[in-house]
Amino acid sequence: MAITIRSATIADADLLGQMNRQLADDEQSRNPMSAASLAERMRKWLGEDWQAVVFEEEHQPLGYALFQIGHDYYDSSIPEVYVRQFFIARQRRGQGKGRQAFTLLIDEVFPKGSHVHLDVLATNPGGSQFWLSLGFQPYSTALRLSPRRTT
Repeated sequence: MAITIRSATIADADLLGQMNRQLADDEQSRNPMSAASLAERMRKWLGEDWQAVVFEEEHQPLGYALFQIGHDYYDSSIPEVYVRQFFIARQRRGQGKGRQAFTLLIDEVFPKGSHVHLDVLATNPGGSQFWLSLGFQPYSTALRLSPRRTT
């Protein structure tokens, strides 16, 4: 079955919020926001400089991506895309759907010749493996220090 891609609109915010909550759970994010709060945040982002697409199969939502298009920091002639969120429904993973959806995103949405970057939480080794399988290479490591507790 062919995957299709369409631009998300404010009308998709509730759907995107629900999928974003699943994504946060799957990657073991610390984000405590409810699906409703995530939908409200999505409405805000879509009204700013973020773009989103919905991946569908047989007119049913399969997943989504949220991203920003800009330019390389060191060479403004190179388009750069930051993918903040990429989600494929749990029951559809491991079937090549994520690879197909990301290929559509590269071929049909992102500017030709774009550098693409994204972050993967350390708590999400499956996500890391997925991105490495698509040819992404490690670029940097973000570290975090939590405040020390006093007893």
